[in-house]
Amino acid sequence: MPIIQADIRRGRSARQRDELISELTRIVHEVSGAPVETISAVVRELPGPATYEAGAPSPEYAPGPDGTDLAALAELAARPQAHPQSGTGA
Repeated sequence: MPIIQADIRRGRSARQRDELISELTRIVHEVSGAPVETISAVVRELPGPATYEAGAPSPEYAPGPDGTDLAALAELAARPQAHPQSGTGA
């Protein structure tokens, strides 16, 4: 019996959480073959600063008109762009 665990920043609507779990359940069913009725899910909603991205605390979720996370988009735009290193060593 698969168990899906999703940690997300708080602030999403019940509809968004339901849609997330519905889609994840569908994918787990398709990939694993487990019957849908045996797939469980847990969603933990955390304050933004309790999660980290690129080593820095995340902002609180800021929903846009279509559910897009405006805070995350602004944070990504403000990050310095990673540049691939030249050379042969990894």
